[in-house]
Amino acid sequence: MDNALEEHGHVASGQPLLIRTVLRLLPPASSGALRCELETTGTADGMPVFRCASTYLIRRGARSSAKPAQPEIPSIGIPIARWVLDTAAGRRYARLSCDWNPIHLFGWSARLMGMRAPIIHGMHTLAASCAAIERDRDRHVTRIECRFRAPVALGSSLTLRAGQDGDFVVEFADKAAVTGNCSLS
Repeated sequence: MDNALEEHGHVASGQPLLIRTVLRLLPPASSGALRCELETTGTADGMPVFRCASTYLIRRGARSSAKPAQPEIPSIGIPIARWVLDTAAGRRYARLSCDWNPIHLFGWSARLMGMRAPIIHGMHTLAASCAAIERDRDRHVTRIECRFRAPVALGSSLTLRAGQDGDFVVEFADKAAVTGNCSLS
């Protein structure tokens, strides 16, 4: 659902890194949906190196009989990158991340899990966006926050729009897939 990543320092090659993760259950939403937050921090020699907070849906709440309104695509900046997800993108990301969730791999495995088609992992989209922002601005992203708004099927064409204030949106098929904000050094 949501992710926030911050870089606070650097780790030298071979330097020990202490990683700590805390799980927090969040108060139920008005619909009854249950969510949790995983907060992971990294320190080296007692100094903070990074922080990552991710919110996950544990259980859906009550569904409304009305079809949910499709969120409008925010009018943000200008297009700075475009890319097409080929059908093997989910498997390449799984090899890199070791996240072999079947919804990201093949049509048949995604359908077994209740999806119409395989989708790309949200963190793949966020990483591609981060890299494109760094290329476009010729600066390093030190903080990035995002909300995943819609699943993106493999084979989709995506457009990244970014503003000078750090706001960005990843669009596909007239939908906002990811919205967020970042800081650059």
